[in-house]
Amino acid sequence: MAQVSQEEDILRSFRLLDQDRKNFIDLQDLKRAASQIEYDMGFDQGNLKKIIEAADKDKDGRVSFEEFKQAYRKTLSQG
Repeated sequence: MAQVSQEEDILRSFRLLDQDRKNFIDLQDLKRAASQIEYDMGFDQGNLKKIIEAADKDKDGRVSFEEFKQAYRKTLSQG
């Protein structure tokens, strides 16, 4: 049951970023999300690109759901 709940949480998070439903997250998606945050967390374009690059395992410039899921779980496991 916990596995299903985690999968649902990951999918919800992915969909929040992929608002145009392209089935991937790119730099534009992260820029849009960062602009919706009302306080400065240091999300400049360079930092956003680093986030994409870290999760983009096949180096196509975007993050698929599978790549996002792996990055999400890795982040959770690191505490």
